[in-house]
Amino acid sequence: MCGFAAVFGHIFPIFSGLKGGKGVGSLIGVLLALFPLAFPLCLLVGVAVITTTGYVSLGSITAAIALPIIILILPRLGLINPNLSLVVFSLLVPWIIIYTHRSNISRIRNGTENRFKKAILFGKKN
Repeated sequence: MCGFAAVFGHIFPIFSGLKGGKGVGSLIGVLLALFPLAFPLCLLVGVAVITTTGYVSLGSITAAIALPIIILILPRLGLINPNLSLVVFSLLVPWIIIYTHRSNISRIRNGTENRFKKAILFGKKN
């Protein structure tokens, strides 16, 4: 619950007229603090997408989408204890991250989204 509040508060801060960030920075903090085994796996997914496409927003979205999959796999491997609040958090977060990145998604679809070309290691840079 506190992790969700941190991410949601980053996106909709009351002191800034409910206009904040996209929630990825605070999500990284929550993952590091509460789910340290899930963080490197989500990071790996995000970095793989960024180094292939150059789209940081797509890497963030993909990492968020990977979170519930990772959270469902880790207990089956015996690496973390299954926890309902953890599963609920991991299922809600991707929807929030997708919502905050909707303008980025639109720009990617239109071909106008900026790319981090220096990060592209495995795809086409043009």
